[in-house]
Amino acid sequence: MNRHHDPNPFDEEEVNPFSNNSGVAPARPLASEPRGFGQKHDATVDIPLDTMNDSKKREKDLAAWEADLKRREKDIKRREDAVSQTGVSTDNKNWPPLFPIIHHDIANEIPVHAQRLQYLAFASWLGIVLCLVFNVIAVIVCWIQGGGVKIFFLAVIYMLLGCPLSYVLWYRPLYRGMRTDSALNFGWFFMFYLLHLGFCIFAAIAPPVVFHGKSLTGILAAIDVISDDMIAGVFYFVGFGLFCLESLLSLWVIQKIYLYFRGNKFDERVKDLLDFNIYLDISNEVKFAWKIQRDMADRGHSIESIKASIDYIDPQKQYANVVIDMLPTQLIPEEKVLRVRLIMKEEVDHFSPVYLFDEGSTISWIPCGRKLTCSYPGIKFAYGPDSYFRNEVSIVEMDGQFDRLDELIYVESHLSNLSTKFYGEVTQQMLKHSDFPGSNNGTGLFQTIVGLKIRDLYEQITTTKTSASQEATKAQEISH
Repeated sequence: MNRHHDPNPFDEEEVNPFSNNSGVAPARPLASEPRGFGQKHDATVDIPLDTMNDSKKREKDLAAWEADLKRREKDIKRREDAVSQTGVSTDNKNWPPLFPIIHHDIANEIPVHAQRLQYLAFASWLGIVLCLVFNVIAVIVCWIQGGGVKIFFLAVIYMLLGCPLSYVLWYRPLYRGMRTDSALNFGWFFMFYLLHLGFCIFAAIAPPVVFHGKSLTGILAAIDVISDDMIAGVFYFVGFGLFCLESLLSLWVIQKIYLYFRGNKFDERVKDLLDFNIYLDISNEVKFAWKIQRDMADRGHSIESIKASIDYIDPQKQYANVVIDMLPTQLIPEEKVLRVRLIMKEEVDHFSPVYLFDEGSTISWIPCGRKLTCSYPGIKFAYGPDSYFRNEVSIVEMDGQFDRLDELIYVESHLSNLSTKFYGEVTQQMLKHSDFPGSNNGTGLFQTIVGLKIRDLYEQITTTKTSASQEATKAQEISH
């Protein structure tokens, strides 16, 4: 090869790829065409052609971005319509009952798992209100007995400022934090609740720093007052007891809420009591729409409560041994057809994951044809290993729905580890419950399979426990 006659791949040409000129540009070698740069070695030169592809790529990105915006706008509109149709107002004032001035509804707005803590915090707020009101009463008694009018005005100021400020600064942020699981609201609560706790301790002691401390019914003020007047002293000692109780309650509340905020939102002992965990996972769009109808329209819950309950329940799926995941179909843009995944954790005692055709392989199967009747858009199965929350899992997927359940036997014959007692048991169970919701798609199929797996799991566990009990009995008999 003569290198002196080779074209220079880096030579610049005045070529406009967007020109309408009908002239033919000189032919150039393709970007990946071998070039002879030496007599012994040939080289392949890759010339980037991003300039011509940038516009098309940007158009695709813009189109995808626009489609995503439209989808989000449609989702928000659907949620707003669902909320408006319920006719439930979340801002109505309903407490106290005789003269409503605030909105307060723990039973319907706070998630069930957090209601006990919210009631404790509410008791703490009522406690400080009671302490400040009784403090005014005790100071009035002391004033009548000659204690002076200045301590009365200070006690009234404590009450007028303390009651609303405690609600605004720490109770309302906690209420919103419990309702929406907002870290910002929890932060406000912790900051001002510590100030509240400090005030309660200060009031219980009542050091003589402001008018000899008699504007607060603490222990030091009570000792000083009772030496001058027995009746006023008794009132001060009762006020001291109330501030002590409020301080202890506040310590307990902040400890419990801190543990809740740090993530101990459920009892670990419950998980230890379960032999097998199953989680039914639904796509966020379907889940939100269902809960709007059930919890908001039928039960009167708020939007924030519904979101908080979803945020609480959703992380639990990482602990499940089996997850039935319901998703929108990928066959056609229609929400009524479901794509369902059966996610099975590996290395679980007494449980072997179901597989399609060949265990451990990655399979994509469209069974429609001579042996399975399929109307549009058809049925598609898939199987393969994967990871789920850092756990090794096997996933069997079905997208579409059956036309005839009696033909399910064809699909069943290609699934293994079903834990059936006889050939065709899955099909028999599906036909037996053919009128149930989801019986013609993956939700019914996989729930039936999981039910058979649970039966097998129960039999294995009880057999193991029975054998262990019999061996222990024999060992005791031998020892005797």
